[in-house]
Amino acid sequence: RPNFWGYPNSNNSDGLIFYPCPEGYCQTPPRRSDARQYNHCVGKRSGFLCGKCAPEHSETLFSTKCRKKNQCNNHMFWIITILYTAAMAVYLFMKPPIINFLWKKIFWFRKREGYTAIGELDGTMDENSESDGYLKIVFYFYQAAELLMVGSAEHLFLHKIPFVLSIIEVLNFEIHALQRPIGCPFAGLTAVTKEVLLSGTIFLILAELVTIYCLHFAVNKIRRKQGPSVIHFIAVIVELLLLSYERLAESSLNLMHCFPVGKEKRLFIDADIVCWQWWQYVLLTYIIVFVVPFMLVLYVGSSKLYDASISAKEFLGACILPLPFLMYWLCKKAFLTRSNTSRVTQNNRDLLEVLHGPFREPKGNDNGTLYWESVLIGRRLVLLYCHAFITNSMFRLICMSVACIFIMLHHVIKSPFKDSIANRSETASLLILTVMAVINLSKATLMSFGITIDGPATSYLEFLDWFQVCVLAFVPSMLAVFLVIAVLSQFCRLILFLPKAISRFAKQKKSSVLLAFF
Repeated sequence: RPNFWGYPNSNNSDGLIFYPCPEGYCQTPPRRSDARQYNHCVGKRSGFLCGKCAPEHSETLFSTKCRKKNQCNNHMFWIITILYTAAMAVYLFMKPPIINFLWKKIFWFRKREGYTAIGELDGTMDENSESDGYLKIVFYFYQAAELLMVGSAEHLFLHKIPFVLSIIEVLNFEIHALQRPIGCPFAGLTAVTKEVLLSGTIFLILAELVTIYCLHFAVNKIRRKQGPSVIHFIAVIVELLLLSYERLAESSLNLMHCFPVGKEKRLFIDADIVCWQWWQYVLLTYIIVFVVPFMLVLYVGSSKLYDASISAKEFLGACILPLPFLMYWLCKKAFLTRSNTSRVTQNNRDLLEVLHGPFREPKGNDNGTLYWESVLIGRRLVLLYCHAFITNSMFRLICMSVACIFIMLHHVIKSPFKDSIANRSETASLLILTVMAVINLSKATLMSFGITIDGPATSYLEFLDWFQVCVLAFVPSMLAVFLVIAVLSQFCRLILFLPKAISRFAKQKKSSVLLAFF
């Protein structure tokens, strides 16, 4: 059967135990009359559970395919990666209000009304808070959608609407759309090094943010101007950690997934590796210190930052090393009374904008939802845990579907955003994710029983695939529509004002000639 690997049963010499393979590793053996073959790997994969590539072949970065080592010397990978990460770093630093900009360009003839419509949907929320709220919704939607999908995303999107795959990977801090030219950046890539390299983009963006800040600081010093805001720099780093948490956690959890084979445990994504290796203990420390307690730091630290009981630098340190700071805050709370604590007078506006801007503040009996970033991280952690550690695809999608339902109900009860439109948008996105989970559950059920998807019912699954593609293409398509309308609106503006400008220029020219004559 496809997606299964047979292993001789130690208790029964004539028996076999079948283990589910990672998607894209194993396939049905070809029929042969001269041999009883019960295992077969996809393409050039080989080894135990098809966990590695055949000799003289290497893993590709964005798929399970293997490529010849002499084809893995394309240096374009490094160039495009640097360009992509630099663009992300500049965007996080500047945070241009794209939607507001397009809205004003479309309704240039009624600037005040346009600004009110898009910038003051809620009287207490400014443009930055609003855009941050929608940014959080979009990033969570596409990151969760990638975890819910079963089967090859390349096969699902490239033959239907190709740019959707690019959007998903960009929002997951990857560059999957460029698989063909840069899918194998260097020879010797393995399943383990591939996972580590996929998270490397985050650290590269962080290094570029530090470089941008240092250059900005140096230029201001040379021009004898005040240095750039440290609080804004801290806010940018915190936002990067919030948006890239899914990528950082997924890689570490995938490298910790070991399954029992006989009397030993093997790594699921590369079953030739016997657990536990030294680097897995390093990753376990990383998960204990950062991945799991990061959610708790956001929950506790957000209220502390709002009460001005900690500084922005302390909060950044807590985001980088969550567990030590949680223990420090716990000891501080146990041994210090409220009268001994001091308030921080530092202006943390940029950091508060990132953490609290889109969410409801405490008012009267309403405790507010300033902790909601911890909820967004908790959602990701639940889905990531199911995705990484549940081997059976059907049971994995059942758990993820139930999680999506509870996540949606929790959001509807809390309505965490200040803006009612943002709350409705998030409800719609969570509902779509729940539907996608149910759609992929049907595929996962067939895969878990080793059943190939063919026959008359294939048309129904094709329709469901088109539904997923269309809903994932909705946001970028609407953005493209706004861009086209904005360009057309500005073109109409040029047509309307060009005759007036020519007439005004002609009158000025005529008056200057008359003045010169007299």
